Amino acid sequence: MNKAQYTSTSVADGGNGMYPLSTQTLAFIQSQIELLQALAQIGGKRYILKEPANGSIGIVVIDGEVLPLAATPTTGKGIKVTEERQNIVADGTTYVEARIVRSAKYVATYTPNTADLYAASEFNSFATNQALFSTLQNLKLVADNLNARLYVVTGVYSRSQLDVQLTNMRLHCKAGSAVINGAAEYTINVYRNGNTCTQEQILPNMQRYKREYDFDKKAWGEFTAVTENLHIEVKIKNRTTVYVRHGVIPEGVQLVLLRKKRRSKNRRTGGSKTTNELYKGKRMSRQPKNQYVHFKGIVLSTGKPNEWYVPKCIAVADEARDGNLIGKEMPTLCQSLIYYDKASSVGQTVYAVQHSRKKCSLRGAAEDTQAEVYAKIGLQFAVSDTLRKSSGGEMVKMKYRLWWFCDKNPIPFGTAKALRGFSVE
Repeated sequence: MNKAQYTSTSVADGGNGMYPLSTQTLAFIQSQIELLQALAQIGGKRYILKEPANGSIGIVVIDGEVLPLAATPTTGKGIKVTEERQNIVADGTTYVEARIVRSAKYVATYTPNTADLYAASEFNSFATNQALFSTLQNLKLVADNLNARLYVVTGVYSRSQLDVQLTNMRLHCKAGSAVINGAAEYTINVYRNGNTCTQEQILPNMQRYKREYDFDKKAWGEFTAVTENLHIEVKIKNRTTVYVRHGVIPEGVQLVLLRKKRRSKNRRTGGSKTTNELYKGKRMSRQPKNQYVHFKGIVLSTGKPNEWYVPKCIAVADEARDGNLIGKEMPTLCQSLIYYDKASSVGQTVYAVQHSRKKCSLRGAAEDTQAEVYAKIGLQFAVSDTLRKSSGGEMVKMKYRLWWFCDKNPIPFGTAKALRGFSVE
């Protein structure tokens, strides 16, 4: 750095003398201070080096200039820089504006593009080395925790090696690993949270399976397909054609057709042939239910992910009875849900809804009938076979409807057609 020999200055005759005081000397001192002030830029463009508190003056840095920050007020929307020019009188001579004193203070309001006025929100408090060190230590601790939770390995793993993995990690299983759910290459994510542990298998086509660990039995459960997030979209064209769109379907998951079935609150506890006279012909009450069941074991075809298509029947529970439904679309599959019931005494055709007391006739003319009826159905992804269906993913609820259409000038109870169609709830 620049240095002045104030107390040991050599003179021309070889002795020592005091450093001469002059305006050049003062300029030299000021330049040293300005050089030192440049160090303030290490903290940034604008920041509070020391907040004013308890009546003491603070210090603010504005674009590399270090200024005192007035003790009052201690807060405000803006920081205003003020400049005072002072005259000096010496030996009867006035030196105009010989000193320039600059300082800053908080102000209540802030107006953009005003000279020497800055928004208080632009200023951050200065972080000391100690505070920065503490932050780095915390970041290192977080990084260590993340590394522990996101530990990733790649290799060939047997089933027994996978069974012992109970800590948070990711395993990329290469060809030669244990074949699980028909896949030789896959990824296993292990999620551990206290006394719960889950292993998630992700296949190359993004199909997912998971299993849970039983800490009491010290054993894993079976892998099951993840269907909770399967989303189905349905649209109806001309009331009769059903279009479906969905994402990637995991292996083993099927699109099934459901119908809503009502269970009565009455439960028979003794039939006419019972030998116990206390229960003969009596009934007990139970909780009534409305639930969706697998309709005839119908499994529908699926299309390409994210493309609209018309589903068709590809399997039924009883092929001997319902084999004629194979290859048919929704209108044919649902036809038996609303069936011809009888001809009323007034010559009115009546239709009834399966497993329901709802009946329909033209204009609701027949006794205990309505002008329109519907049966509730649904589409859902689930793991199923011809005999049962497990709980599945998202369900799209629909209605299979029957209504009457008449000519413009119908005769009483005359030319009318019973039409069928679909709608989405």
